[in-house]
Amino acid sequence: MAFLTAVGLTLVQFALVSSVMCRVDVAPSMLGPLSTVMVCISALASGMALAFCIGSKGMLLGFAGGAVLYLILMAAAFLRGDFELSSMAFIKLIAMCAAGAVGGYLGVSLAERRRRKH
Repeated sequence: MAFLTAVGLTLVQFALVSSVMCRVDVAPSMLGPLSTVMVCISALASGMALAFCIGSKGMLLGFAGGAVLYLILMAAAFLRGDFELSSMAFIKLIAMCAAGAVGGYLGVSLAERRRRKH
């Protein structure tokens, strides 16, 4: 469920941004940071969904979810022919893992709140 959440949210975000890019001129230098922010939002949602379902170890699960999402995106880049590893790739890894960990924390908090209401 968490993986589908991340993939679905990423696809929706990229579709929205591509429709905006068809109407507005976006500088090419902004595409890298913009895609990183969008994937971090997806990692946050993935970590939140995973931790909400399991109910414990949220930061660890979210961190791992962010790392797995990063590895999937890197594998897709390698399959596309982009074999360049740069410092920006490392920054993306850290950002995605951190976003996943924050999402995991929020997911456990939401699960606790839901448990206390019932």
